[in-house]
Amino acid sequence: MRKRVELWSVVMKSDVLQCAGSSRLEPPPLKDHVPEADFIDIIVQDANIERLIEDKLLGMKVLARILEKDGWREKVLATVLKKSDGMFLVASLQLDVLRSCMNIDGLRKALDGLPGGVDAMYFATMKHIEAQNYPIIIKCAPTWLVHTCWMLSMDDLLHAIAVQPDTFKFNPELLLTADTLLSL
Repeated sequence: MRKRVELWSVVMKSDVLQCAGSSRLEPPPLKDHVPEADFIDIIVQDANIERLIEDKLLGMKVLARILEKDGWREKVLATVLKKSDGMFLVASLQLDVLRSCMNIDGLRKALDGLPGGVDAMYFATMKHIEAQNYPIIIKCAPTWLVHTCWMLSMDDLLHAIAVQPDTFKFNPELLLTADTLLSL
């Protein structure tokens, strides 16, 4: 909490950034640390999450076809609405979990095991990443994006990922395409 308060204090005093937002509810003490800030509550409606789901399904052809059967679209929608607790990122990550379903049986099992809440969803996402063939690449990209001192282009990011972590030397054989990185 202390680091977040310090960050908010810097952000609110900055001449560069005039607005900052968070998808999480902040504890009341934050208002005490930045009294000059205006706080605005943004309430996400179920219709907003439904729209997100519909938009994401456009790129998930297999899952979209499964959801056309026997009321499964409504079942998935109700489950994601309930377990995402109105958070876009959680709903999006939940759909990513469901993306790999190939049939109704797989979908039913995935829905039953779908984590609810932010912490459980993050834990499940990291567990899924660890099970991938290249978890280091999947974790390396966001690390570069979060810790860089300037905005990285996709090409910069691809080259940064191609640096071997043990020797810190660039290896052109580790270069990925943008499509490959985004598919991970």
